[in-house]
Amino acid sequence: MRVSIGFTYTTLVSSEIVAATSGVGWMVLDAGRFLRTDVIFAGIFVMGITGLALDRVVRLLERRIVPWKGLAE
Repeated sequence: MRVSIGFTYTTLVSSEIVAATSGVGWMVLDAGRFLRTDVIFAGIFVMGITGLALDRVVRLLERRIVPWKGLAE
């Protein structure tokens, strides 16, 4: 589940870069055209924090839904 969330998020950002006119991926690409490194770094930072937050949510849900995980004897 965690791997699929990562692939999904990566695909979302890539599709924003290719075919969108809004979103974080588009913002980073557009800032690259105008050499706005501050916006590029802010966008990359937002993508990283969002990815970490999504992973944390999945881990918390996993801990609640699958309490027996890791209890092998």
